Amino acid sequence: MWGIFTYWSSIIAPCAVVIYTLILVIGYFRKKRIGSNHQENR
Repeated sequence: MWGIFTYWSSIIAPCAVVIYTLILVIGYFRKKRIGSNHQENR
């Protein structure tokens, strides 16, 4: 039972970290893009 749990956690944990990092990066670039667009409009 514990072997299966550790096996799945070892797969899910890295995937979750990658997805979380991607979300942070996308959000950062979106903010940056919106900021640059506002500066261009002014």
